[in-house]
Amino acid sequence: MRKNLCLQLLLLCVFIMDSNAQQSAPAKNVMFRGNASLNGVYDSKPAYQLNGVLFTFKTNGPIRSTAATYDETVFFGSGDENFYAVDATTGNERWRFKTNGAINSSPAISDGVAFFTSRDGRLYALQARDGKKLWEYQFGKDLPYENGWDYYLSSPVIVDQMLYVGSGDGYLYAFDVKTKKNLWKFNAGARIRTAPAISNDVVVFGALDGAVYALRSDDGSQQWKFTIKGADLKFENFGYDVSGILCSPAIGDGIVAIGGRDGFLYAIDLQTGKQKWNFDHEGSWVLSTAINNGKVFAASGSSAFVQEVEIATGKEQWRFNSSSAIFSSMALAGEMLYFGDYNGNVYGLNSKTGVEQWHFPMGTRTFSSPSVANGIVYCSSDDGVLYALSGSQNISAGLPPVKKAVYWEGIKSDTIYHWFQNNFDVYIRDYFK
Repeated sequence: MRKNLCLQLLLLCVFIMDSNAQQSAPAKNVMFRGNASLNGVYDSKPAYQLNGVLFTFKTNGPIRSTAATYDETVFFGSGDENFYAVDATTGNERWRFKTNGAINSSPAISDGVAFFTSRDGRLYALQARDGKKLWEYQFGKDLPYENGWDYYLSSPVIVDQMLYVGSGDGYLYAFDVKTKKNLWKFNAGARIRTAPAISNDVVVFGALDGAVYALRSDDGSQQWKFTIKGADLKFENFGYDVSGILCSPAIGDGIVAIGGRDGFLYAIDLQTGKQKWNFDHEGSWVLSTAINNGKVFAASGSSAFVQEVEIATGKEQWRFNSSSAIFSSMALAGEMLYFGDYNGNVYGLNSKTGVEQWHFPMGTRTFSSPSVANGIVYCSSDDGVLYALSGSQNISAGLPPVKKAVYWEGIKSDTIYHWFQNNFDVYIRDYFK
């Protein structure tokens, strides 16, 4: 009996130690578009049907940063110059950190440290549990750029203990996150607003000079350079930039998928830098790409559509038209694809068919992108609100009951108080019709 008792106690101790180890094990790296290849695939249960709003969290500036979820906490930046950490299920604020500029980059979190860039020209490293600043790095002065549509900052991407990020000073930087040292930097000669994608020891990014660069991840030496069709087009001939690259690359199946402001989607061989094919969006900026299961997904700006294209051939498989222009990147989870549009709608599509499963109106334009964690879709817009949307994780679930309320204001006059202006009440009425 004594032997059995000792054995039971031993097994109990092993179980407790194993449970504690599992609970204390650090979460894996999280970052923009789900992983270092920026393919947009999130390791999460999807929300197949929208059930409702789990919570909202209000900031005092537009949110153009895409949220990242780490250890039950959601991290994101705001135009009010604060970086926030809120509880992932309640929305209660855990802490905030003030910088000296709008935070239009998306965070990367690794080993309990959150990294992001700010319009004050710095890279920040904060302790994820309490927001304590661990270190920062000051970039150089932004290079000139005559176009006003400079809405984003490069988001950091982490592989092992290396962090890669671009800057407005024209350099792509590589840092050792343990030693906090800048190991190398590469001069592209133009602002870098895309996040770098990393795969097979190759770092790929686009710059506002219309070039896609591939570097060795260990020393920053250039492997190849690909120039898009519109790189030589002049601002003065169009009244806006048609040569730059604001679309972060996505890497999958040995292919780099990237779009330009020249209106083309490009598929580039990761090893050689040679073009495999391109798809003409007829002048509409291509601002977002994703890759999964041999398919490229691309979002078209002013033409307002999302498409699926075969990665091998460049042949379009389906196309979905949204209500307005698309600046958002796409998030993939399970068989679902999520994105936002300029009218503030967040869409959930069946990624195999392109059929809309649901959409949620946030109310104003969105430049940030949805992210998915534990079956919750986190999204935000220029109203400064982070929304946490919960949904059914059962693919065969039926549509939830539809609830719509209509308010019709009636006749207006200068003496009658009214809520809406510019015939917006007519728009609401016709939408519900």
